[in-house]
Amino acid sequence: MIKNTAEDVKKMLVEGRNPILSFEKVMLLADLARLGVEQTELGALLGEAMDQSSETWHDNAPVDAVNNQSRLLARRAEGLISGLGSALLLDYPHTSDQAATIGSIVGVRYPGESSTDNLLLTGMCRTAPALKDDAPFPTEFDIVTARSPLGEALLGLTIGDTALYNAPGHSLAVAVVNVQQLDPQYLID
Repeated sequence: MIKNTAEDVKKMLVEGRNPILSFEKVMLLADLARLGVEQTELGALLGEAMDQSSETWHDNAPVDAVNNQSRLLARRAEGLISGLGSALLLDYPHTSDQAATIGSIVGVRYPGESSTDNLLLTGMCRTAPALKDDAPFPTEFDIVTARSPLGEALLGLTIGDTALYNAPGHSLAVAVVNVQQLDPQYLID
């Protein structure tokens, strides 16, 4: 595995690589397997729709619907396969690391807000890992990938820093109020 520093992650992103943690690889492979099951189920639906369709083009709406859904699944699978093909497996950040990187749970505060939003910074995965109840870090958070504008802005920041990033139609700033690292011993397999 590769050392997980914000500088190295930024370099990998510029090179078109996808730095990920091992939990992400497991979850992305599971997503790909689910897409395969869905595709098989669509194949059965397509067979049923073909059996019920007529020979005229205007009565084939069920076939068209299944074909459209199948194309969407194929695009999602292609994205996962491509992303996994350029993935680099990173070490989990050390629990004492203070800078945000992939695997960091970053507490941010938006201007004018008193509440803190916790964000897990990931490489590719947009699904939260299952965590044990006794984890010494926030277990409820939103996911932000390193390729997103906010995720990219958070890389390397520490408590007290401000992340500036572009959101659709405007720029935003968030204050970093906490950085904790995801400790793999608290992941549920």
